[in-house]
Amino acid sequence: MLSTLPSDAEIQTIFQTRSRWWETWRQSFGLGWGEDENKTLESFATHAVCTGNPSLLGSLLVCFALSCGDYHRYLTPVEHWILAEDNFSGNAYDFQCIIALGLCLLSALQPSRAWSVFRTATTRLQLAGIHKNHQKSESLDVAFWQIFGADRWVSLLIGLPYSAPDHLYDLEIPEATESSYIKFHYRHLTILAGRVIDVLQSDPPPSLSKLISVEERIDEITAQLPPDYLDIGQILTSPDVPNKSARLYRLTHIHQLKSFLYLPLFLQISGTRNGRAEQRHGVKYGISTCTNSARSFLGAFFTLFDLDPSTAAADNSIKLTALTALCAAVVLYLNSLSSGEKDPSQTDQSRPFSDPDIALVYRVIFILQVCSEGREESLCGQCHQALHKLISCGDEIDLGGSRQISVPCFGIITLMRGKGVEASNISETGNWDPELADTHSHSQAASGGEHIQLENVDPISPLLFDDMFFSYQGPWNPNELEFDWLNQGIDLTSYPCGFSNLDST
Repeated sequence: MLSTLPSDAEIQTIFQTRSRWWETWRQSFGLGWGEDENKTLESFATHAVCTGNPSLLGSLLVCFALSCGDYHRYLTPVEHWILAEDNFSGNAYDFQCIIALGLCLLSALQPSRAWSVFRTATTRLQLAGIHKNHQKSESLDVAFWQIFGADRWVSLLIGLPYSAPDHLYDLEIPEATESSYIKFHYRHLTILAGRVIDVLQSDPPPSLSKLISVEERIDEITAQLPPDYLDIGQILTSPDVPNKSARLYRLTHIHQLKSFLYLPLFLQISGTRNGRAEQRHGVKYGISTCTNSARSFLGAFFTLFDLDPSTAAADNSIKLTALTALCAAVVLYLNSLSSGEKDPSQTDQSRPFSDPDIALVYRVIFILQVCSEGREESLCGQCHQALHKLISCGDEIDLGGSRQISVPCFGIITLMRGKGVEASNISETGNWDPELADTHSHSQAASGGEHIQLENVDPISPLLFDDMFFSYQGPWNPNELEFDWLNQGIDLTSYPCGFSNLDST
């Protein structure tokens, strides 16, 4: 790992121009890299090299990867040495390094690798007995909750199961006090992230009452906080900037859980036109809750960014939150397209000012562009490109044509244009089938039957504006569980931030 360190000139460039993220990253994630006195990346680097501790050196390489974006160069030796069982001693520095590695892989848009790393970390916790005894040491207690939380939140983000059930862990959480509101709330929400994943992974899909019970539990935990504690207006009056930021992050977590909880129901916007009345009611409730939570999430996300836009542009915690902001923007965009017909008098440029949800989507595009710092290959750069492509490709699709857009940590969205497309040409999964359309047209002509236009079907039909609709492939569609969405649309052999020599898990 020492041989991987950059040259003196490169190191000085990193310290002088690419280390602004260090303080906010440690603050947001509580990563105890080095000692308390390591207030800067430079002081931590000096400490890591002088001690020669392998895990500290591994954490330093992760820092350099985050600073310059050269993930393959710096993370390969960390994975080789730190994840090797015979090099893992189980001390706090080891766990800090593996946490940082997983988060960095997520920053490199390698979600399946990050998921695998955190599963390895939970295995190491269990082998060391820390999953039961972490409260005996403050440093191990912090490391335990970080790994437990990362495993749950990353699993939720990419639609995969978490590593181990709750009953295998010591998950005792002390009663909330004024000094522990943030920790208390976060840990309970982390446990509830597991309940959301249970719902999303269940087969058959759970009832609406089950979804509502999980939503109510989220509200019950939040109700244990002081009144207005998570009110944005009250948060902004706090003089304590870290406290203000942490409370806003808790807001994003609440609405992330709720929006993901109802995301599969939202995606049935394109496939429930002929369902029973109670099924349509459940889908409509899911659509409403999912979109409302997406709006609330973006409100908190925008406020986080606006606290200090200059700092936010280099803040890796904001950048990771941008993955969920991207999903929220996609939800609002698809909901806007499917909620009514397009006004012919409006151009694409005027729509952001007339549709509040589309205005939110454009705001997300702006923030993603700022946070990309001019690097299109970065996490925010790729998210920006995907969202911009999604909202701009509609006018580029010819009649009867379609375009596929790969959205990081969401899936594949196909937009299709077909003026006067018949409802019966939509497959049972809610996707438009061109062959079915041709067959049906011929049979209708032969029998003299009347065409049933999409304009006349149930409002939950896959109609987008006057002539567009969408299909979806990804982890939130129960009909597409076998779809390898994580590897769609990203060529890891040529992706500058990818790992050409590593297989996705």
